[in-house]
Amino acid sequence: MKPEQIIHKNILFSVLNWGMGHVARSISIIDQLLKQGNKVTIAASNQQRQIYTTYFPSIHFVLHEDYPFNFGAKGNFGFDLVKSSGTLFQRYRKERTFVEKYVFENAIDFVLSDHRYGFYSNKVTSIFITHQINLPLSFFEKPIQLLHKKLLRNFNEIWVLDTEESEFAGKLSKKTSGIICTYIGIQSRFKLYPIQEKKTIDLVVVISGPSPYNSLYFKEMFDKYPKAFFILPTEIEINSLEERFVHSSDWKRCDEVILAAKKICSRSGYSTLMDIYYLAIPYLISPTPGQAEQRYLCEFMAKKKPAI
Repeated sequence: MKPEQIIHKNILFSVLNWGMGHVARSISIIDQLLKQGNKVTIAASNQQRQIYTTYFPSIHFVLHEDYPFNFGAKGNFGFDLVKSSGTLFQRYRKERTFVEKYVFENAIDFVLSDHRYGFYSNKVTSIFITHQINLPLSFFEKPIQLLHKKLLRNFNEIWVLDTEESEFAGKLSKKTSGIICTYIGIQSRFKLYPIQEKKTIDLVVVISGPSPYNSLYFKEMFDKYPKAFFILPTEIEINSLEERFVHSSDWKRCDEVILAAKKICSRSGYSTLMDIYYLAIPYLISPTPGQAEQRYLCEFMAKKKPAI
């Protein structure tokens, strides 16, 4: 089943809170579902709700807790994940209870989850959204890979954010046995806008990722490109009134800046890459330290589509 096949249904939708990429890439899917006459309820944190309201001011929300996790300062994602496993499992169990109760009380037809492993129901069709069927893990991290695939099998189907040829995510999105996959192509919130033919900004640098890496990345990029436009997380303060410094909390302003960009410089997060691919903008990318997925994507795309 593809998104365009869901019409006039009652849908419960939620996305992972580890960064805003999951929110960003879900916007085009939600927009399509709404245009097809579906009622969509977004289960979200207050921070996620503020962003979604920018695009969908009248959509229905229900407050839903984040997964408790913080990226450590040493760039060791696997270790940070294991360290948080106890609290993550507790949140998983609470999420399972919440979803089943909400589905029963509100006559939900479909449950859609962008990378929330516990956000599914045994009562209705539940779909997991990801570009990672296969995690970019080492041999020593094989138990995490097995757990990942076991959790995926709790869902009726996986919507894969890529083509069937795995054109954009490489080995991460390739099919594996026992998991029903539907490839829905790349998703970008910029599908909501007309493509801007005339580009007026030479270079836009998007600063993202966990602290302290975002601050270090900003310093490095500002030294290299002092005249560029910068999209910055709110924790990075700038003593400047210049319009070329835009905080990421102002999503519509960020959209305007990116739509006007001739070139983009950013981390190699998959949601950002999908935006770049959709807009067909020349790019310069680099991975966030300690994030094997971003490192793989950076190397994959450098071989396939050389960056500037």
